[in-house]
Amino acid sequence: MIKKILKGKYKGLWLVRIQPMVNGKRKSVTRRADSKLEAQKPEIDLKVKYASYKNGLPSITDESQLLIEYTKFVEKKAQSITATTNRSWRYSLTLLGKYLKYENKVGIQLRDVDQHFFNDFGHWYLNNHPKASVKKSTVIDVTLAHFRTFFTFLIDKAVLAVNPIPKGYLKLFFKQSDFSTGRKWHLFSKDEISVLREELLKEYKGATIANSVSRLALIVDTYLGLRPEELQVLKFDQLVEYEGSYTFKIDDSWSEKEKSLMVL
Repeated sequence: MIKKILKGKYKGLWLVRIQPMVNGKRKSVTRRADSKLEAQKPEIDLKVKYASYKNGLPSITDESQLLIEYTKFVEKKAQSITATTNRSWRYSLTLLGKYLKYENKVGIQLRDVDQHFFNDFGHWYLNNHPKASVKKSTVIDVTLAHFRTFFTFLIDKAVLAVNPIPKGYLKLFFKQSDFSTGRKWHLFSKDEISVLREELLKEYKGATIANSVSRLALIVDTYLGLRPEELQVLKFDQLVEYEGSYTFKIDDSWSEKEKSLMVL
């Protein structure tokens, strides 16, 4: 049914209403449009949508609540990811809960979440975390990436048609001045590496046993370029000969968060 609203807050708009049977009960579903012509599309969309629900509602629809469905998604995700990665997903859920509570939108439905919602979320996060920065692999980047994965899942399930978090979301959501320049890096030349290695060898030869380990690790790293997590778990029995030279064959690294070895 389509009819013009003659009074009240939405006077002048056109009301779309259908009353489908869902799970044996009559359900009233409404939408509003600016004109009678524009109202025809949502009416058709609603009829098609609820026709597919005649055997009962699916587990998730566009009327489902964002916080509830994202919580389910994160809990299911935890079954197939590492503990470290799970902490990142859990933190994104915590931030979402705090933001929805702050905006008094705890019950917001999936269909009402748009690009502006996550733009505002990103700036809310920066305002409440003064030391936070905007760049690749930061908390805000990873968190928005998690949300984008969730909405991609919803699109694949035909729950939604558009992902509210677009590609290149950092550049779209934040101005250039928000971005962190990050650390400054210095790329050593071969000559500088040689000088550094010679100095480390001098220190190593004169160091006590307790202080020699760190020097030895640095000397090894000038040859191999390992990450700190890999370097600190090297063993002498991992030293192998490869194509006429000696190197280390590694298969694990140290996780500071887990306080244990992680298999590569």
